Amino acid sequence: MSAKISQSQIQFIRSLHRTKYRQKLHKFIIEGDKICAERLQYRDVILEGIYATRNWLNDHRALLDDIPCFEVTTEQLAKISSLRTPNQVVGVCAIPQESLTEAHFLTSLSFYLDTIQDPGNMGTIIRTLDWFGFRTIFVSPGSVDVYNPKVVQGSMGSLFNVKLIHIELSSLIQELNQPAFPILGTAMHGQNVFEMPFPARGLVVIGNEGQGIRPVNQPLITEYIGIPKIEKATAESLNAAVACGIIAALAARNQ
Repeated sequence: MSAKISQSQIQFIRSLHRTKYRQKLHKFIIEGDKICAERLQYRDVILEGIYATRNWLNDHRALLDDIPCFEVTTEQLAKISSLRTPNQVVGVCAIPQESLTEAHFLTSLSFYLDTIQDPGNMGTIIRTLDWFGFRTIFVSPGSVDVYNPKVVQGSMGSLFNVKLIHIELSSLIQELNQPAFPILGTAMHGQNVFEMPFPARGLVVIGNEGQGIRPVNQPLITEYIGIPKIEKATAESLNAAVACGIIAALAARNQ
């Protein structure tokens, strides 16, 4: 059985559009038929509520037995959705707890995102790293919230396939306590990624869209790597998500 959504629930869900309330309440929203149906099927995140149209609830009744469900009208869905064109259903999920173990970075190459700001870039990076099999992503403080609705939508479900850990690079290295551990930083002047062998384990640091790797982290880099441009190229730089995708594709061959 599903209940009608209340005004207080509408206000609660709308609050999750904002970072400070997601962090305070440890919850975030997912939207749309595909991503919500997959979460119900795979149960890879704690679903605390489904808010959907009557038709959607009826179509997915078999998956909803143990989930609190609330029926919404089209007008109510528009109020709780972060999308310009709401899509039948909104789910409220608990933000997963983060845990750090040596296995995350001692057994394979991992990526560290240093103050990535654009939600579209963050979502694309998560999706791309998932595609190439990188299952642990470290995120610096000051990066866009990975549970921002635009990041969630942009990741196309990959957010639930990877482990995201928020930590300063210096703290991560201290936890690691491996003196010879390679930390590769992206830079225009770095070693040509098409001509170098990637290590079987280590960190690849992807810098901010405009400023690159923060000065506080630059002394921690053991080697800089770069994507060379051809002589006729006129673009000043590559998009951070595109650069990450190229590096991930090359690195995946050694994993």
